[in-house]
Amino acid sequence: MASTRHPLAVSRKHAPVVEFDRETGGVYVRFKRASVARTIDRSTSALTLTVDLDACGDVIGIEAFR
Repeated sequence: MASTRHPLAVSRKHAPVVEFDRETGGVYVRFKRASVARTIDRSTSALTLTVDLDACGDVIGIEAFR
């Protein structure tokens, strides 16, 4: 199976916060607290992966689960 790369750059002064959801087994990596303006879906058949962006297009957080 061929893979596709979707590079992301996140600039932060502080370490991200990792949140675990026991119900879904999912992980959310939060880089900052802000309102989500849009969500990008980068899911595959094996993994659900979404990226939350603010109004400026900066990454707020990334969620992944199977």
